[in-house]
Amino acid sequence: MQSIDYNNIKFHLTSQFHVLLHFSGIDQRYQDMLLENGFTHEQIEQQLKEDRSKFDSNFAYSPDELWQKLAQQIEKNNYQLISNQNKKVLKFSFGDESVGEDNLYRLPEPVMYENSIDTRIIKINGTPIETNQINCILRPEGDQYKVLTIFPGVYAPPF
Repeated sequence: MQSIDYNNIKFHLTSQFHVLLHFSGIDQRYQDMLLENGFTHEQIEQQLKEDRSKFDSNFAYSPDELWQKLAQQIEKNNYQLISNQNKKVLKFSFGDESVGEDNLYRLPEPVMYENSIDTRIIKINGTPIETNQINCILRPEGDQYKVLTIFPGVYAPPF
């Protein structure tokens, strides 16, 4: 099985801020850290309000706590590694434990791809689906990897 060394993965603050899209709330300690690093209350609230797949606060209450849980899984090789164009996808499964809700999001405008197919991602109607899966998308940077995003649910890249 192909594997990645946890020590070669960097989860920068800008990526952590992006991952806030997948949280409904965060603990005060983490919010204070974001404020100390130049983010505003309004920016933080906007990220948390986005209608996306969300982590359950009982599973993780901040991106850094989430990363600690995933790092343990990486160290134990408890993941599936998928190479996808210029990215790597780490897929984690947590058995019977719910990690959050899977909820595809709606693109505000049609997306035009090179082959001129007009595609929209349709939001799941009704209650989002509970999930035990997490995806971590990495981009190679030299001999290391940068976390682009982490989210609960099914990885559904554009086709």
